[in-house]
Amino acid sequence: MQNMMKNLMNERFSCRKFTSKKFSDTLISEILEVARLSPSSLGLEPWKLVAVKSQNELKKLAQICNAQTHVEACSHAVVVVARTDLTTKDAFMQKNIARKGEWLKSWCEAKFSKMNTNELKTYALCQCYMFVANLVNVAKSFGVDSCIIGGFDEKRLFEWLGASENFVPALVVALGESEERGGEKVRFCLNELVEWR
Repeated sequence: MQNMMKNLMNERFSCRKFTSKKFSDTLISEILEVARLSPSSLGLEPWKLVAVKSQNELKKLAQICNAQTHVEACSHAVVVVARTDLTTKDAFMQKNIARKGEWLKSWCEAKFSKMNTNELKTYALCQCYMFVANLVNVAKSFGVDSCIIGGFDEKRLFEWLGASENFVPALVVALGESEERGGEKVRFCLNELVEWR
């Protein structure tokens, strides 16, 4: 298992040239099903996923993503949207309290009632980034390549999504079969990154 994960981490790369192969919706759903088990603070899962498969919609999304052609060429794209409806009066949080227990209500009142809009946004976005890290590795384990895209026109993406004010676009993930091979990983050595105490 350790070698499998190490190989996966070594093989996964940001693909910017996809083939014309289209994966099945069933496979993409399976990838999303595994990725949804990703961790989040208190298990709140403050995200929404928009899976895009229509060629016409991928073309529109590519333009919103600063005309990045690999978005248009990919098999599917997943737009990960952060939720900021995290106060106890919000229906989303009430649903979380109902499924997790009343203890969550007092905890959330203490934490989120003190946060302003920007703090709630930052909190939710951080959770989405954890989700995306898992999503791309899960996809690779299913033989699907990916590219994480943070370059987009936030206002246009928000409008394209038809999102409410409680949603903030976090990242776009292009999924497909790569035409290229990833190069050797260039990373800092462990002893350059880790300080032991």
